[in-house]
Amino acid sequence: KVGDCVDWDGGLMVWVPSFRRNLQDWEIEDVINLLGLLQRFKLSLDREDAPVWTLNSQRNFTVRSFYGDMVKKEGQDFPWLSIWNSHAPVKAAFFAWTATWEAIMTMDNLQRRGHKLASRCSMCKGEGESVNHLLIHCSFAREVWCLLFSLLGCEWVVPATVKGFLLSWKGARVRRDLPQAWRLAPICLWWCIWRERNRKLFDGEEVSLYRFKDSFFENFTLWVKESYPFYVDYFVDFLGDLRL
Repeated sequence: KVGDCVDWDGGLMVWVPSFRRNLQDWEIEDVINLLGLLQRFKLSLDREDAPVWTLNSQRNFTVRSFYGDMVKKEGQDFPWLSIWNSHAPVKAAFFAWTATWEAIMTMDNLQRRGHKLASRCSMCKGEGESVNHLLIHCSFAREVWCLLFSLLGCEWVVPATVKGFLLSWKGARVRRDLPQAWRLAPICLWWCIWRERNRKLFDGEEVSLYRFKDSFFENFTLWVKESYPFYVDYFVDFLGDLRL
């Protein structure tokens, strides 16, 4: 019962929830914020527990009301156009959408679901694996990003999150001779990183950074060929002049 999660101290109600496992260091701040939020609510101990949904008049959960509330809170600062109008393959676009919500199954998200796993990044084998670390800040990923920035002719302060990355990438100033096909680059690279991460984790396969860069540009060329067929010849010539 909800009432089992409270205690009374001199007539004051105090929330004392119990957790199924010990908290990770990075979870403590979230728990403190949760307790602060719960403290605003007072219980009626003479009433039975019952779930109540407050986002519609019927007081019952609907996906529509939940999504509408999420969109309202996000406002216009969500890069949905950068994802769904990118001409990326649907599976990869959906992955990017999920990553933007920081909901892909990285080690930290699996831990939040109760799995007891080491939180080491599979790519750099150094820091803890989170969505933003794996796709942006991991030393393995950063090497490829630096190469891309060099090719695009842009100097950029890398945002902290996937969401911020896509919002900034939309307005990035790149070389004038590089058309909209380069808007595919972040989603393609993230998709390649995720697939390589899973191969390492589940199949024990590992490739060198050089080979990964080569594989990324091969995949990127295939994406461009599918989405921008009129641009393939120039794109292939451009990549052919590179030394990765």
